[in-house]
Amino acid sequence: MTAQSLRPQLIDLNRATVTELMTVSGMTQSWAGRIVRFRPYRTKLDLVDRGVITPDVYRRIRANIIAHRVASASSPTPAKTRDRLNEDTY
Repeated sequence: MTAQSLRPQLIDLNRATVTELMTVSGMTQSWAGRIVRFRPYRTKLDLVDRGVITPDVYRRIRANIIAHRVASASSPTPAKTRDRLNEDTY
């Protein structure tokens, strides 16, 4: 076995479903639902800073979670920009 295979798989707070979040040790259905509802997160500490979960819950789950950044919905992707340029404007 390698060191990587012994490490738990980190669950991404910004992409995981409630079902996937439930695989984290110490997670409850209620907390998983709140995590999904209050997305996105810049860091996993946002969970406590924004009051999504309590510090006790955070201490139980922090070793198994990560918050990968997500692209902003407000900034257009190249495809959206290209589509807008191809629209007929009369």
